Amino acid sequence: MRTGRWIGAIVAAFAVIVLSNWLVHGILLRDEYRAMALSFRPVSLIRARMWIVLAGQAIFSMAFVYIYTRGIEAKPWPAQGIRYGFLVWLLTVVPASLAEFVTMYLPHQLVLRWMGYGLLELVLTGLAVAAIVGERPAARREVPPGIQ
Repeated sequence: MRTGRWIGAIVAAFAVIVLSNWLVHGILLRDEYRAMALSFRPVSLIRARMWIVLAGQAIFSMAFVYIYTRGIEAKPWPAQGIRYGFLVWLLTVVPASLAEFVTMYLPHQLVLRWMGYGLLELVLTGLAVAAIVGERPAARREVPPGIQ
């Protein structure tokens, strides 16, 4: 795969992840988090350490694209992007959300929302990456000499 597409896919994955996390955690779940304010660090400390979150999301984006490019098939890219996003969701969001539900005092509705929004986020990320990377060309079938 060309370097330009690889970098473009990483940037797209990072953008989808950062924007969807801002929408989900900064807007949609804001009131639920405010109701649990004592469970979190002070907002000023969170903002001061936000670079760590962004670094983690950049690393995730690079790994997301790298793994996607290793499993790409000669099939339509939308289906591959959806499938890949779903599988990454099963590998990351579901186990992490369930572990946090068991170890922290969290309302089950919040954990279910995390999983639902996480599925949407990773499927959208998978679609964005698949759209940029494209499809692997179908392998050419060599016809033996003399057979037409």
